[in-house]
Amino acid sequence: MISADAINQPIRVNAVYSEGGTSVYSLRLEPPDARSLGLREGQVINGLIASRPDGNVLITKSNRQIALPPNFAASPGPASLSASAISSGAFLLSLQQSERRPSTSNLSIDRAHRLLGRPLQSDALRQLISSATNSSRESSGLQFPRGFSLLTIGAMFPNKTMVEAIKQSLIQSGLYNEANALRGQSDRINLKNLLLQLRRVQLNRGADLTLINQGLDELETYQLDALGGQINRATSLNWLIPVLGEWPIEVFLEERQSSDARAENEEKTNEWKVSLRVNLSQDKHLDITLVVKEETEIRINLWIPVLEVYQIASEKKGWLNEAFSEAGLDLKELNIFPSEKRSELNAISYGEKETKGSSGILIDV
Repeated sequence: MISADAINQPIRVNAVYSEGGTSVYSLRLEPPDARSLGLREGQVINGLIASRPDGNVLITKSNRQIALPPNFAASPGPASLSASAISSGAFLLSLQQSERRPSTSNLSIDRAHRLLGRPLQSDALRQLISSATNSSRESSGLQFPRGFSLLTIGAMFPNKTMVEAIKQSLIQSGLYNEANALRGQSDRINLKNLLLQLRRVQLNRGADLTLINQGLDELETYQLDALGGQINRATSLNWLIPVLGEWPIEVFLEERQSSDARAENEEKTNEWKVSLRVNLSQDKHLDITLVVKEETEIRINLWIPVLEVYQIASEKKGWLNEAFSEAGLDLKELNIFPSEKRSELNAISYGEKETKGSSGILIDV
């Protein structure tokens, strides 16, 4: 026997969907729930959002109740939702544009504070890009379109093709063309645009979006850090270079004043610091810090925690000096350490201070 109380029990939504930033505009109903409501493609459901002790619910004209997630972007009162079929009988109920609650500036400020407090790291981005360039690993669904610059780890000597690929990897890193990415335009290949498109596809499939959302957070942290550098009239860029069949190479590039002690009346000069992290495996990597001064002076620190690779690097010191000399560059200093790059080494290297998080923009609210 089915009582009226059982019929009017709220339908529990099985997932929460994020669209347009932090607001939730759509709900997914599994086939049994969709059939119980008699949903049809394109149907508009008019109802009333009511406040309940355990959360808001949408009460339809047939007196059916649908439990709403806490961050659903609609205030209590009349609301209209459109139904759209997706797969295997499941439906999405999407709040109509006119009913959506606009995001407030406080939400944007809170998100900016959260991103600025994040450490500069790329764990999620690294996993996404690695799975997209290596078919032997479990696929993430991310596929680079034709024309996206990929390096091959077998390229031993820098050449015009490699230099162009590194340049294109920065242009396509997602640090730029923010407006195009948010509008969904794909006239220029952009990693952030790819991730946003992938999130929309995975959202409709009801797949887990955790890794993609974390990757977008990391990318937007890099964007804020680059913006902070521009405000301070300095260059500070973080991005990943995709490598075909291997882990991507993490790059940090910054312009700074020369660290050499000089007389006060002598003109200050700038130098460029390039930090690279090359992953040898999922949990092993080598770090390279390269400082370029006056276009030809080079200083290199190299941390290699793998003994076999460290021995090879030590044996190649003479060859590296000759290669730099043939290229017209002066290798002033080369240090190779048989260990991981640790925080105390960061403070020693060229007198720099370790950066634990994204800094450069201060928001006072």
